[in-house]
Amino acid sequence: MNTFLSVVLMTAVLVLWSPPGAGEQASSPVLTEHHGQLDVSAKTSIYRNQTSDITIDEARELYRSGQFQQPTGDDASHTNFGLTRDEIWLALEFSTAEAIALSWFLEVGHPSLDEVHLYLFRDNELILHEQSGDRMPFSSKPVSHRNQVFPVSLSGDSHYQLFLSVRSEGTLTVPVTFWQRDNLWTSDQQTYSMLSLYYGVLLALLIYNLFLFFSLRDQLYLLYVGFIACLPGGRAGRAVRADGSVFVA
Repeated sequence: MNTFLSVVLMTAVLVLWSPPGAGEQASSPVLTEHHGQLDVSAKTSIYRNQTSDITIDEARELYRSGQFQQPTGDDASHTNFGLTRDEIWLALEFSTAEAIALSWFLEVGHPSLDEVHLYLFRDNELILHEQSGDRMPFSSKPVSHRNQVFPVSLSGDSHYQLFLSVRSEGTLTVPVTFWQRDNLWTSDQQTYSMLSLYYGVLLALLIYNLFLFFSLRDQLYLLYVGFIACLPGGRAGRAVRADGSVFVA
């Protein structure tokens, strides 16, 4: 009797002390016609390559052999890698419902990623390979968008395997979202509205402090004007591409 109680108590302790999501693997997502937007970041498996670049065939073999870190729970932050020079591979298996929109967009929602490769397989056959990144001429990107966006054609009642290879010299964050066209457009308009407000406030502050400088002749206001003028520089710098085209990011 004492032995039985000891086993029960030990089991209860182990259950209570198990970290959230331990042993819980995220299920494969299913895209349906009702999904205007589907964030799949928390469903992706991850492999950090600290050596020279590997091929897609090598990445698939690593995935099959269990070398990718499997997702647990619904924590999308596990695709935030901070500052790293590693080549990051993300893998995702997903299915489509029988009734589904045929045209989708896959967005990697971070504009300053240097190099992003997308590989899409159906029934072990490579059906799509695209490249994007902020080092490419803007006109050469698969979709003219401030983030890394790829057009994807899907069939109903099918199983897919998706791989992303990402490198960047800056902060490496890889939020991955499926969009239907109208939903992506609506989200973009909201984002651009907020950016317009942001730049409008900066412009108003710049003009106001420039007026104070001419009125008071205090060089501190001129320094403040220079500081405000530099604030949007990071975004604007990413908007000037190798082909000379300009896009407000």
